Amino acid sequence: MLSVSKLHEDKIEDLLFTKSETLNGNKYVISCSIEPYPDLKVSLVGDKGSSLTVVSQVGKDLANRMGGWNALALNPTDSDFFASSSINFVKKPSDPESEQLASVQLWKLKEDTLNN
Repeated sequence: MLSVSKLHEDKIEDLLFTKSETLNGNKYVISCSIEPYPDLKVSLVGDKGSSLTVVSQVGKDLANRMGGWNALALNPTDSDFFASSSINFVKKPSDPESEQLASVQLWKLKEDTLNN
């Protein structure tokens, strides 16, 4: 059993556990939260399964624009892909960058996106 405190500032809305097909078989925990502390984090599970190390998280600007994420889902045929959904996201005409965003996003676990 793994007990982790302070992974998110507030409650965790959803969490996935996956074993990467392409990243040396590493195990990851993907977690998300919504406002007032929106975040999406990817954490590496330690060798003995007794620790988590955050290896990647969404930038604060994107997290705030999305209002956080409330649901996650793994691709059933490729565990390196996952989807996230935001119940709080609303496109804003005053923000042209929001036109490129949507309430559902697809993500891929890959070396160049981790460790940042």
